[in-house]
Amino acid sequence: KYNNNNGKIEINIDGKTISIVAKSQDYEQLGLFKVMLYADEILTNVTSTTSYKEEKEIYVTILGELPE
Repeated sequence: KYNNNNGKIEINIDGKTISIVAKSQDYEQLGLFKVMLYADEILTNVTSTTSYKEEKEIYVTILGELPE
């Protein structure tokens, strides 16, 4: 788990597949995080679920695979 003042990331690993539950108060921050995972080739086949909001927090699950 990774926490900072702006968000939270929880990572689950199942073989090559990575599932990241990211939380933030800013949609843009979540979008940039997803793009960074793909652009920096940290993960391949990056997708995400529909985000949802609870009070001020926005949650999204980002899925991807570890590169070869």
